Amino acid sequence: MHDVLAVVIVGAILCVIGVINMKGNISTLHRHHRHRVAEEDKKPMGKLVGIGTLVIGLSMIAFGALTYLYERTGITAL
Repeated sequence: MHDVLAVVIVGAILCVIGVINMKGNISTLHRHHRHRVAEEDKKPMGKLVGIGTLVIGLSMIAFGALTYLYERTGITAL
């Protein structure tokens, strides 16, 4: 149960970071990733990175929810 909760929490954190990046704030990226990005390219880069991060976060949340359902009900196939 605690493992599932940890996965969901990490997924939620990644979703928040993804939304922050999608708004054009790329400060959550490593310095060497944002060092050579032109000012006019920061918003598009943040949007693309944010979408990727958001997809990973949502996938982790879905994985945690499905794992929890499997552990509680024992259903092996949908």
